Amino acid sequence: MKAKQFYLIILCLCLGTLASFAQGEDLSVKGRIVDEAGAKLVGAHVQFSSMGTTPKVTDVASDSAGGFEVKLPLNYYTMRVTYTGFAPYEAQVECLGNLNLPPIVLRESSSELAGVEITAKRISYNTKGYVASLANDPLLKNSSLADALRMLPGINLEEGSFSAFGEKIGSAFVNNKRLMFKGEALTRYLSHLQAKNIVSVEVLNSSADPLLTDKMAFVLKITTNRADDGGSASVGPSATLSNVYEFEVNPSVHVEQRVGKWSMFLTPDYSPRSMLNRGSKGLTHYYENDVVRRETTMMHMKVKPSVGVTAGLAYDFDKNNNLSLNLSATHQDKTLSNSTHNEIQEDGQLTSVTDGYVADYSKSNYFQGMLNYFGTLPVVTLFGSLDYAFKGSDGNIQRNQTVGDSQQSMFRQDKKSYYHLLSASVSATWKLSKAHRVVTSVSVDDWDNNNDYSQLAAQSPDRYRYLYNETSFRGSLGYEFRQGAWDLSIGSRYLKSHMKPLLEQGGEVASYKRNVNKWLPYAILTYVYNQKRYETITLQYERSYNFSNLIAMDPSVQWKSEYSYEKGNPHLNPGFTDEVALQMRVRQFSFRAKFVNTLEPGRTYDLDEQGNEVISAANGLHSQRLFFYVNFPLLQITRKWNVSYYLTYDWLRSRYGQNKQIASQVTGGFTSMATLPGDFSLQCSAMLCSPQRSVYSTQYYLGNADARVGKWMMNNHLYVGAGLRYMFSSRSSTKTALFRYDSRLDRPLFTAFLSVRYRLAWGNKRARVNSNKVISTESMRMN
Repeated sequence: MKAKQFYLIILCLCLGTLASFAQGEDLSVKGRIVDEAGAKLVGAHVQFSSMGTTPKVTDVASDSAGGFEVKLPLNYYTMRVTYTGFAPYEAQVECLGNLNLPPIVLRESSSELAGVEITAKRISYNTKGYVASLANDPLLKNSSLADALRMLPGINLEEGSFSAFGEKIGSAFVNNKRLMFKGEALTRYLSHLQAKNIVSVEVLNSSADPLLTDKMAFVLKITTNRADDGGSASVGPSATLSNVYEFEVNPSVHVEQRVGKWSMFLTPDYSPRSMLNRGSKGLTHYYENDVVRRETTMMHMKVKPSVGVTAGLAYDFDKNNNLSLNLSATHQDKTLSNSTHNEIQEDGQLTSVTDGYVADYSKSNYFQGMLNYFGTLPVVTLFGSLDYAFKGSDGNIQRNQTVGDSQQSMFRQDKKSYYHLLSASVSATWKLSKAHRVVTSVSVDDWDNNNDYSQLAAQSPDRYRYLYNETSFRGSLGYEFRQGAWDLSIGSRYLKSHMKPLLEQGGEVASYKRNVNKWLPYAILTYVYNQKRYETITLQYERSYNFSNLIAMDPSVQWKSEYSYEKGNPHLNPGFTDEVALQMRVRQFSFRAKFVNTLEPGRTYDLDEQGNEVISAANGLHSQRLFFYVNFPLLQITRKWNVSYYLTYDWLRSRYGQNKQIASQVTGGFTSMATLPGDFSLQCSAMLCSPQRSVYSTQYYLGNADARVGKWMMNNHLYVGAGLRYMFSSRSSTKTALFRYDSRLDRPLFTAFLSVRYRLAWGNKRARVNSNKVISTESMRMN
C-alpha cells in the first residue's frame, strides 16, 4: 500500500511538472509542404488537433516558400494537411520539444478536386524556371520521356534538335548526374526512359549549372523514382521505310542496374548499311574571268554498318553526393558520292560537256569519357568535371571525269585528321546566408588538332598540313541574391587563351602565335511581380567570343598562298557576340525576346577593283538579330487530351563587306497528346515555317508533320509503336562574287516507322512512402 502511494505521488509530481512547463512556454513546430517533385505548395492547410477528451485545434497555412511554423503546448497531436488536388496527409506528432519536421510530401489525387478539372501536368514555377510533376499522369503511362517532354512549356524536341524557349539545352542531369549526350543522342537516350517512372522534370536557366559557359542556355534536370537493388533492360528493333532512303532495321538495347550505392547503364548502338538513292540535286556556276563552268550534281550516300557503345557508372555516397563516369565510343565508315555533269562556256558559247563523279570515302573512330562529381555540403555545393575526347579519321576524295571517250582520274586527295581534347573544371557555390551566395568556377582546356592532306592532281601534286594547338584557362566569379520577389545572378567570366596554329603547303611553313585575354560579363535578374499567379519577368545579358573564323586557315576548306599569317591578321581575331534577352510569364503565357549583335572579322568574299580578294577587319560579318518566342497555355481538351503550341519570329540584318540584307522568318508548331480507346497513346505534331535568308544564302524549308501511336502491353513488358512523318521539300541557294549554288531535295520525304520493345525487370522494388507514419523525435533522427 505504501509502495502504491509512493508511485502515485511521483506520478502527480511529474504531471504537475509537465503542466507547469506547458503553461510556461509553448513549443515551436516548423515544417515544409512539398509535392512528389519537391516543389513547394503555397497555401496548404495544416491542422493540429491535440489528443485528449477536449482536443484543442490549431490551424496554419504554408507560406510562399511552402513552409509553416506554429506554437503548441507540450502534448501529442494529430496533424492533418490538405491541399486542393492532393490526397490528405495525416500523422501523429509527439510535441515534447521544439520540432523541425522533415518535408511533408503530398501526392496528387483527382478524387480530391470535387469535380474540378486539373491540367494533366501540374507546373510549379520559380525564379529559375519551373518544375513539372509527371508522377501519376494518366497521359504518360504509355509514353517515353522524350514524348512527354514535348508537352512541357517551351520545350521543342525534334530529331537532332532540343531547345527550351528557343534556346538550346546546355546540360542535362538525371538524379544530379550529368549526362554526356547532346542533340540526337540525348533524344535517343530519353526515349529509353518511361515517363511513368519520372517523378519530375525541371527546366531552369543557366545559373542552375555553374559550369555552363553559355549563359543563355537552359538546364534540364530529371528526377526518377528511387529503387532498391535490381535492374531492367529494354530490347527491340525499329524499322524505317521512306521514299528516299532504303528500308532500314535498327536494333535497340538499353540496360540499367543498381547494386547498393552503385548504378550503371549500358546502351550499345548498331546501325546497318543505308543508302540515299534519291538525294539532293545541286547546280553550281563557277565564274573565272570570261569562263563559266556549270556543274550539275546528284548526291548518293552509302553508310556502312557503324558500331558504338555508351555506358555510365555512378556511385552515390549519400543522397547529396555522387560520382559518375560516362564513356562513349563509335566507329563508322561512310561513302558520299556525287554524279556530275559539266558544261563549259567561254564568252557565252558552250565549248565542252563532260560527265563523271566525285566520291568521298571516310573512316572515323570517336571516343569520349567524362567523370563528374556533385556534392552538397552544409555551406557549399560542388560541381567537378574531367573530360577527354578523341576523334581520328582517314579517307580520300576522288574525282573522275570523262576525257574523250574514257574516264580518267582528275585528282585524288588523301586525308588524315585527329584531335585530342582534355578539359578539367570545378565550381563551388558558397552559401553565405539565406539570401546571399558566391559562385566560383575554374576550367582548363587543352586542344590538339592535326590535319594532313596529300593531293595528287594532274598538274599540281601538293601536300597540305594544318596543326592547331590551344591551351585556355577559364575562370568565373559570380554573386547570387535571392530574397522575396527578387533573384539576381551577376558576374563575369575570364578567358585566357594561347593559340599556335601552323600551316604547311608546298614545303612552305607559316605559323602564328596569339594570346587572348577577355572579360565576359553576364547577368540574370528575375522579379516576381504577381506572387499569387507567380508571374515573372527576367532580364539576361551575356557577352561571348568565338573563333569560328579560324576555319579559313584549314587548307581542306580554304587556303591561299597569298594569305599573310603575321601578327594582326584579321583572320585570327576572335569575333564577339552580345546578347540581351527578356522573358516574361503572364498568366499561362510564356514570352521570350532576344537581341543579338555579332561581329566576325576577316572574311574573304570581298573583291577589289582588280578582282582580288580583300582581307580586312572592316569586311567581316556584322549582324543584328531579333528573336521572339511565344508559348501558349496548355490546351486541355479532355482529361486525356492535351495540346501545346508555340510561335516564333526571327528578324536578321546582316552586312558582309558591301553586301547588306534584311530577312525574317516565322515558325509555328503544335504538339497534341491523347489517350485513345484501348489505352493507346497518340501524339501528333507539326511545324511550319517561312523561308530563311542570310547574306549569301536562302533556305526554303516549309516544315514537317508526324503522328505516333503506341501502347505498353503484357503488364508493361511489351511496347509496340508505329508512326508516319512527312517532311516538305527543301531548297537552298548561295550566291557570291565567285560562284552561285542551288540545291534541292529531289522530292518531299515521306517516312513510316515501326518499333517493338520488350522490357525486362529483375530484383527491383519501388521505394514506398508510408503516408500514415508516426513523426516523432526518433523517426526524424532516422530521416
